[in-house]
Amino acid sequence: MHRAPSTKGRPETADGWTSSGLTALVIRGLEARRPDLLPPSLVMPECTHTARAPAGFKTDLLVKAYEAGGAALILDLREDLKRVGFDPILHVLRRSQTPAVLAEKWQRFERYTHSTNRLDLTPDGPGAFETRRYKNTGGDTHPAEDLLMFGVITTLLEQIGAIGVSVKLTPETGEQLTLIEA
Repeated sequence: MHRAPSTKGRPETADGWTSSGLTALVIRGLEARRPDLLPPSLVMPECTHTARAPAGFKTDLLVKAYEAGGAALILDLREDLKRVGFDPILHVLRRSQTPAVLAEKWQRFERYTHSTNRLDLTPDGPGAFETRRYKNTGGDTHPAEDLLMFGVITTLLEQIGAIGVSVKLTPETGEQLTLIEA
């Protein structure tokens, strides 16, 4: 059982903020798969009074999980999104009629759910998006964060009824690497 202290009135953190719901998803996923990666003094982010948690904490957990379990561990966390109960943002995203509407909503919401990280979802032919993750403050996002976001978007696409959803990376060499085939 985790304590959930109120975060009302807390000052902004130096490393920015992220969705407390997404941070809780990562924590619960690691509790189920690799509890040894979680700090013993862990306090679950409080999700009812504020939607924010320190971004650096989530990033640190993801980097540690990535180093210990690789991409597969991070991508597997997307399965937990399927079991999340009511969440206002997820509710709105899951009611998207098309992938394009989902992408539009995602990009509108993300400025309220993360202080710096962004995901561009640009239509790339019928039934495809070209994606780009970046920090609006400059610099790169960590691959572990990128994998989590690709998994979340893929799961949301599945939940709105998209068929043949996959995530493929195309490195500069040109060959494709399929990460998710749902």
